[in-house]
Amino acid sequence: MRTRKQERGAVLVWGLVILLTMTVIGIAATRMATVDSRIAGNQMMSMLTFQGADSMLRKSISLYQVMQTAQTGTTPSGAYNKNKVKELQLSTFSEATSGVKVTGESAMSEEEGCPPLKGIAMTTEMTPDAGGISCRVFTTEANASLSGTGARSEHSEGVLKPVPKIN
Repeated sequence: MRTRKQERGAVLVWGLVILLTMTVIGIAATRMATVDSRIAGNQMMSMLTFQGADSMLRKSISLYQVMQTAQTGTTPSGAYNKNKVKELQLSTFSEATSGVKVTGESAMSEEEGCPPLKGIAMTTEMTPDAGGISCRVFTTEANASLSGTGARSEHSEGVLKPVPKIN
């Protein structure tokens, strides 16, 4: 009987403190895992749109696309813009699996002087000095978005190409 009077419940108090500490650690770990999962999801969505826009650039920078812009492009609506003499809307594509939608536009600038061209075989009438060709800057802009999210990517790329004079 005597030993029971000396017990005051210290083990119970320490047990509750340890249990409370373990609960707080568990809640913090769960929150960290949720945030990490969201970060990984956002990164994945960002990469999907980045790859979609980059894919559009790769499709449109070919010589065929450059010539299509030069021959069949339309004059931009609105005020005259020196940087965009002709525009060509690129085909929009969507990927059903990922939900990425990509649109693109190629533009051709007005004629500029050509730098010296080395390693390109040309007839004498096609040299920049003879006036047979002109150099134009062709730019492609690609915009990608992922449906249902705010993930977006915009890419732009330009290339200086010698082209035959366009009358």
